[in-house]
Amino acid sequence: MNNSAPSSQRNRRLRSLWQLMAYCFVPIVLCMGLALVYSHLTLNQMMVAVADSQQLSDEQAQRMESMHKDQLPLHHRLREMAVLVSRFEHEFELLVLDPERPDDQAIELRQQLADYLQAIPLPASSANPQLNAWLLDSAGLVLDLVDELLETGGSNDRYRLFRNTLYPLSELRNGVMQAELEQETRNLAALNTLNQAAERSRAGWEQLVSRFVQAERVTQALMLLIVLANILCWWILGQLLRKRLLTLADFAAAIARGQLLKVPFISPDSTGQLALSLARTARRIRALLKEARHQADEAQQARGEAELLAFYDPLTGLANRRSFNHSLEQMLQSVQRERQLFALFYLDLDNFKYINDSLGHDVGDQLLSHVAGQLKSCLHQDDCVARLGGDEFAVLARGGTRDSTELAERILSRLSQPVELNQQPLVVSCSIGIAFARIDGDDISTLQKNADLALYKAKASGRNTFQFFSPELHALSMHRMRMVMELRQAYENNEFFLHYQPKFDLASGQLTSLEALIRWKHAKEGIISPQDFIPLAEETGLIEEIGSWVLRQACADIRTLISRGCPLPVAVNLSGRQFYDGKLAQTVQSILTEAGVEPRWLELEVTETVLIDDIDASVKVLEALRALGVSIAIDDFGMGFSSLNYLKKLPIDVLKIDRSFVCQVPGGRKDCAIINTIVELAHRLELTVVAEGIETAEQKAYLHSIGCDVGQGFYLAQPVALPELMLTSDHITEV
Repeated sequence: MNNSAPSSQRNRRLRSLWQLMAYCFVPIVLCMGLALVYSHLTLNQMMVAVADSQQLSDEQAQRMESMHKDQLPLHHRLREMAVLVSRFEHEFELLVLDPERPDDQAIELRQQLADYLQAIPLPASSANPQLNAWLLDSAGLVLDLVDELLETGGSNDRYRLFRNTLYPLSELRNGVMQAELEQETRNLAALNTLNQAAERSRAGWEQLVSRFVQAERVTQALMLLIVLANILCWWILGQLLRKRLLTLADFAAAIARGQLLKVPFISPDSTGQLALSLARTARRIRALLKEARHQADEAQQARGEAELLAFYDPLTGLANRRSFNHSLEQMLQSVQRERQLFALFYLDLDNFKYINDSLGHDVGDQLLSHVAGQLKSCLHQDDCVARLGGDEFAVLARGGTRDSTELAERILSRLSQPVELNQQPLVVSCSIGIAFARIDGDDISTLQKNADLALYKAKASGRNTFQFFSPELHALSMHRMRMVMELRQAYENNEFFLHYQPKFDLASGQLTSLEALIRWKHAKEGIISPQDFIPLAEETGLIEEIGSWVLRQACADIRTLISRGCPLPVAVNLSGRQFYDGKLAQTVQSILTEAGVEPRWLELEVTETVLIDDIDASVKVLEALRALGVSIAIDDFGMGFSSLNYLKKLPIDVLKIDRSFVCQVPGGRKDCAIINTIVELAHRLELTVVAEGIETAEQKAYLHSIGCDVGQGFYLAQPVALPELMLTSDHITEV
């Protein structure tokens, strides 16, 4: 591995060197080759031009020689013939004028003319055939006329023939002159041709000289071009290297920005290897950046969702508790600066739990969204509304007592309007507690606590109303807080005890069973009723421990009654926390086994409102308890919603009519109708009916008249401690 790396680098350097040499020498070789090819072509053209000039010179020389041979003799003959014709014409004119003149001279001239005419024909290359034929014809005609003239006698005839001969002679003379003119023309053409040949020859030599000069210049240009080509090659090489370096720099910068680009070039040299390395690095960086960006996006989204969840309620879109506390703190600071007044409203929907459980959580969520919209419609733009959790809302509104009263009445009126959700008509109400800044508290904690106390007072006042905070509420709150602390101490110090209230058969007056009722013996306030501390125990969660103690103590007292020979069933009330803790059946079984009591002597009472919270879960718990052998009673029957719909599903033994119905009989017509219906329905379901809260003889008589099975109340017997019960062996006491 260590030896291969230097070897690879050395090979790359050699390749780069060879590539550099190729870039430098290839242009030079190409330029030299082009120069040689151009010189060769130029020499060929010059040789062709010289050959053409030589051929032209030869042709002109031949033509000049032919002219000397053919044209000059013909020219002399023609001139002599013209002179002869002129002499012959002159001689004939003398013969005509002088008839006595001898014919010898004319005959001699005729013979000379005939000799010349015979010598006129020339070679076809140098004479005009038509002119030659025409001259022969004219000469022949002239000779015939001359012969006729010589043979004719008399001056008149000769004069007539002479006149007839003048025209042919003139034509002959003219023809000879035309032939001479034509010969001169041919001579001029030959001279022009010769001049042209000379001009072409001179032009050829000039072109040859020019080509030689041009070849010399081309050679010089090629040498200069070679030098420039070297410079250009080195410049191109430098630019190529610079461009590659700039490309690599841009590629690296793009990689640094997180961009993924293709490899800018592929080559086996070092720059190509560097580009490939950068590309691989870019892909890795791109993958890392993509993962980092994805994580950043997820973090940003999570941060946004966290901020949304941190400051806004996802269901209603209102501000949540955290955001509302921030607004409340800013409002308190502005009040301290500007000396303004504003109110804090705490709102809680009435009986929302029953609506949510009976109609479903979806309808409950729709109702909360509807309430949020109604609250926003009641407020001004500067007011603030928030959902604190569950069915609790809060409002910050500027103004004093009058403005707050109007706002509270407007909210109660708006929410009391019927609304249809999921095809189910509903009417909702709320309770409102109001506290004023600077009056009921200068800090967030105090103001919120006092608004909550006012809300608690509004709920205690009958709901669907509003209450302002007052100092008395603070005193009650402090008392309640002290009670909570003392309640835990009372459990630890064993300050609780049981009273038992008998239940009687209304037909026979026989004592049928007892109901265990818890009491608290306070060190300062004496005996405290369970209506005062049981709600506190349920809120603090202490009710489970107290309920277990009541079960143990009741089973121990049952064991005592059995040992005294007076066994009676004892009814024990269960709280909602006990009923749904998931271990009720095991706890009851363990307590019965520990006390050594048979399950048939124990009766467990559960309020109707607890059972209908989750009817399916309630059925499972009741079936588990029934499997132990204990009896099950529904307490406060008639106070819940739609109880009759669920009654057939519940595995129970006893139905206890709530005291709110019993106290109105026999005078209350509607209450009597309700009780009659409950008794009849319970008997049809084979259940025992117990009427609680019997205070008068009329109530006892009426209940007995409609067939109610068992009754209990202060009129029959008050709750007392177990030792104070007057029991006989037959469990009968006269009422």
